Amino acid sequence: MNTLYTKVLLYAYPNIESLIDQIDELIEKKALCSMETYVPCEDICNSIIKLIREKDMYISLMVKIDDILDNLSQDERKCIEYKYFRVRSREKFEGFDYTSKQYFRKQNKLLEKLKKRFEKKGINDELFKREYLEINFFKSLLRRVKERESLIYKNRKKVRCEIPIKESA
Repeated sequence: MNTLYTKVLLYAYPNIESLIDQIDELIEKKALCSMETYVPCEDICNSIIKLIREKDMYISLMVKIDDILDNLSQDERKCIEYKYFRVRSREKFEGFDYTSKQYFRKQNKLLEKLKKRFEKKGINDELFKREYLEINFFKSLLRRVKERESLIYKNRKKVRCEIPIKESA
């Protein structure tokens, strides 16, 4: 599975429950407003069905990610929560090293592990493109992840270029 897609799913995870709640509200509003509109009933039903499918997709995704996260060690879970879920409570991360090279290596290794686990759960590039990229939330999140990655890459290049080279005499 593509690394960017894995990151998108991890960044999306903390928001899934609120997305499900929003879809429930939208379905209710569409159903109630159907009495006062002149839009054909079939169109309203189709839009509600589309929302229900999207909600089912979110629920399925949340269950799969929950299962994947449940099988991580406590240290791996902390790394994921810190980087992707933006959990930053002092008590939980006291003594947690998130600046060393070891932390970044651990994050990269963990991302590879999660990519494989997503594949085992049936979430691959084809499914991501077919199902998730049809939803604006995932399109937008993918765009932001790509932008962030390109910024990180540009900054790494700058740092490497700015390192003075010692000339041997």
